[in-house]
Amino acid sequence: MAASGILASFKLGATTYSAADCLQSWQLAHSIQELIYQCSGVNKAAAGAVDATFSVSLALAASDTTKHAALDAGSTGAFEAHPGGDSSGFIEITATDSLVTRSNTTSGPRSIISYDLTIRLQDITLSAAT
Repeated sequence: MAASGILASFKLGATTYSAADCLQSWQLAHSIQELIYQCSGVNKAAAGAVDATFSVSLALAASDTTKHAALDAGSTGAFEAHPGGDSSGFIEITATDSLVTRSNTTSGPRSIISYDLTIRLQDITLSAAT
């Protein structure tokens, strides 16, 4: 049965961001580069380098200066994410290292302050939380 992401969370470095931080949505894009070569006149494929990026959108209060600075482009640290919440047996995504490559702040007279991030992940592991 499908589960809601209402309890989704992620951690960058020592700080966890969860529903209390107004996560609006997030996505993990995980792929490999396909290496194509020919053998006996037939195209064949092999797995190349892994590419993993995590994108997230948070709603911010005007006073969320600490969060805004902690997640700015260039921020690094170990990474952990839980799309359905951090409970034993639930999906867990970890990376030994990560780098915030994009951090956009948007606002307007009829909208909330939104902070949209892209985080590059290194040495990603997909597993179950313990």
